[in-house]
Amino acid sequence: MIKFFTIPESISVSLEKYAVFLKGNSNQLIMEIPEGISVTCDNGRILVSIEQDLKGSTKKRLGGLLGTFCSNLKNNMKGIHTGFNKQLNLVGVGYRAEKTKEGQLSLKVGYSHPITIKEENGVSFEVTKANVIQINGNNLQRVTQKAADIRKFRPPEPYKGKGILFKKERILRKEGKKVG
Repeated sequence: MIKFFTIPESISVSLEKYAVFLKGNSNQLIMEIPEGISVTCDNGRILVSIEQDLKGSTKKRLGGLLGTFCSNLKNNMKGIHTGFNKQLNLVGVGYRAEKTKEGQLSLKVGYSHPITIKEENGVSFEVTKANVIQINGNNLQRVTQKAADIRKFRPPEPYKGKGILFKKERILRKEGKKVG
């Protein structure tokens, strides 16, 4: 099985034995090539395939790994070219976010103290309103993981609808207890 991708003009690709280096205008990502998968680059295309000298069960296992590697490669090329962002909305009375001078995010989400979150390599925060957070980066996996980690501090609850929600997420509301 062979898969190929066209390389955008703004990205330069270099290959080594066990890694693919993707470099854009100001971003650079390094992807490790799994054992048993071969990657070649020619004429503005990247060709990804399973090595030919493998046996049946190993080849079957590498089929799934090939799909995952190709998906990650495609996402990383898109991330270097355009970037990724996730938006989180803070829903609740007094729920606020602010960015401090040190590049940290400070969340006030109903606890007795504010929660501070540091920016990681390749992931940055932007507070557009007091209750809207934009998480930006060039690696889709890191951006979505950081958004999920922030969401864990106050997941949405179904009775009042308060919490940290992704953009356009709807909470299925439950009915409370009835009196009488």
